[in-house]
Amino acid sequence: MNIDNSINLSEKWKRTGADFVVEYKDYTIEVRQNSKTGNAEEHRIYHINVINDCSSAEITVTVPELHTGEWLNKIPFIVRYNSKKKVTAILEECIREEEKNQEPRLVKFDKIGWQTHPKYGAMFLFSNGAMTEHGFRKDICSTITRYDYIHEKCLGGEEKNNQVEFINNVIRGGQTEIIWIHTVMSIIRQPLRQHGIDLGITLLIYGKPASGKTELMKNLTNVLGTPQSELPKRLLQTGMSTRELLACQAESKGIPVMLDDVKKERDQTSRDHSEVVTDVMIRSNYDGKLTKTYRQSDIDVATNLVITSEHIRPIRSQVGRMLWLNVNDYLKDSRHCDNLRNVQDHPEYASSFYGGFIRWLAKKLNDGGTVASWKIKYLEMREKNRTYMPLEDGVRIQEDDNILKFTYFIIKQYLEEEFTLKEEERVNLDNSVKDNIKRVIYQTAEQLGGMKSICMRIWEEIVMDSKIRVAKYCKRSAYNRNSYVLVWDQREFCLQEGDEFLYISDLDKAGAENEYFESANPCSVLVIRKEILEEKFLNAKKRIMNDGVISKEIYDRLSWEKMANYGILMFTTEKTMGTVRRRFVKPYPYLMERYEERSGRDDNYQWREWHEWTIYHSEEPTLAFNVNGFGSEAFEQRIIPSSEMNDTLSGTTEKEIQ
Repeated sequence: MNIDNSINLSEKWKRTGADFVVEYKDYTIEVRQNSKTGNAEEHRIYHINVINDCSSAEITVTVPELHTGEWLNKIPFIVRYNSKKKVTAILEECIREEEKNQEPRLVKFDKIGWQTHPKYGAMFLFSNGAMTEHGFRKDICSTITRYDYIHEKCLGGEEKNNQVEFINNVIRGGQTEIIWIHTVMSIIRQPLRQHGIDLGITLLIYGKPASGKTELMKNLTNVLGTPQSELPKRLLQTGMSTRELLACQAESKGIPVMLDDVKKERDQTSRDHSEVVTDVMIRSNYDGKLTKTYRQSDIDVATNLVITSEHIRPIRSQVGRMLWLNVNDYLKDSRHCDNLRNVQDHPEYASSFYGGFIRWLAKKLNDGGTVASWKIKYLEMREKNRTYMPLEDGVRIQEDDNILKFTYFIIKQYLEEEFTLKEEERVNLDNSVKDNIKRVIYQTAEQLGGMKSICMRIWEEIVMDSKIRVAKYCKRSAYNRNSYVLVWDQREFCLQEGDEFLYISDLDKAGAENEYFESANPCSVLVIRKEILEEKFLNAKKRIMNDGVISKEIYDRLSWEKMANYGILMFTTEKTMGTVRRRFVKPYPYLMERYEERSGRDDNYQWREWHEWTIYHSEEPTLAFNVNGFGSEAFEQRIIPSSEMNDTLSGTTEKEIQ
């Protein structure tokens, strides 16, 4: 303010009869969303010094308080004046003159996450500042607390070193790459959704107790750089109220929401509440808005949810809205333990990487052409990548694969522009991420039953390309304990020369040992020799791949282990030195009959020659298919008649087979 204006205001102030004076300092802007219109509105708050002969104080004055004169009631000591209207008019004139060429002391928004500022462009808001393309600023922040970006000082010279350390620990960590990509997906979800790209998906980290689920979640999603002692406070629990959980989910824009230790509660009431809140949060995350509201003004969900659980039972429609990440084997590798401990001890590693990425992304968002090219890339991925479409719920599984690969495409662009990657490092990173995306997608597909449908198709292809002999339940006379009794003809239940499949329709009736088929407790089975099955299994996979039913990636994943997982292929378990192994192959009786020439002396000691049938008994490596629940219609047309054997089994051989 110039000298003439200052003198003029002083004269006016004296004429009000006030025993105090006011000094205008600066102002703050609060940007709030109008709950009715949904538009952002600016509200200015002025900082005023009030001074008299005995006291002084700083007060904040809003525009409505200024217009109504209520600001005078905020002065913390007794003052005198002749006219409230005149005092207020002079203060208004003073503010108009001073704020013309003055920047606000602070700009506050009522949200966390991405906002656009007319001067600074795209920026990511924290409770204590904002990340722009030029760095971290403390004069712009959010009014919401609990989201302080702790390590803004690390964005100086140490930033690159911290980011490199974090990348190295993530890349060497196997499944941790998925948590890393999912966290970036949370950061970019809000701005990209405005361009028609929604990256909403829940990540479920599951495994046995003490497998590292919670530590992986809270340390690798630590965008804020929260210290270890404070991290547990950021974890949500299903025991909290639904209203509180959903409020956290709505306000935490761009910062992953962590729901820890979802388990099967002991009492029914807690169990029901846990299932309800988990279901509501997963659905809200997928839809991008709260599906259950308590009259909140903000129901927009612009982040992603991370859940840890030993036991979770979502409804069928919710299974496909999650990525299923199994971390049972993570801590078994000592290198993984060291990497996790390193990230735990240095929270600035994670926050430096995510902070650097946010700053880079702000720059890209200010350049509209970059986001437009990303959208083209995303649409191309959706059009070209159709690997998992043949699976059950293949549309959802394919979309999960697409958004993971698209997010990594953006991360890779950041790494190439901001870091100097050696060719070997780049190739190793690409291969590692590719393998881990495949792993988590197949784990998700198995939860949805997608791989089971493919295994069933393989099973049908094998059966329809085979000849099946049905074991007949016919009795014959046998000598036992000085008398003849009727027993099952054991020749029928042995594999015979020329057989492909042997169908035993009733194991209990046949008297078979159940431990051979311990995996699914079947009533009826198909038995086949290993060498025949290997050829048929390979041919069936090739046929369905050539028909376009599966891709090369799925082809490579199909195995006897997968078929055993779904109860199609039988197995036994063996425990050796604490390690449990599945055993699919087991010896099974195999008979060959030959018409051979014999010679010898008869009862009259005369030498003669004759021909007779002889059965040779051996054991062949075989596998067994479970027919329970599949019905016999699929292979009835492949059944061939049983050929009668001319010779009988010796008593010793028959007893051995039984």
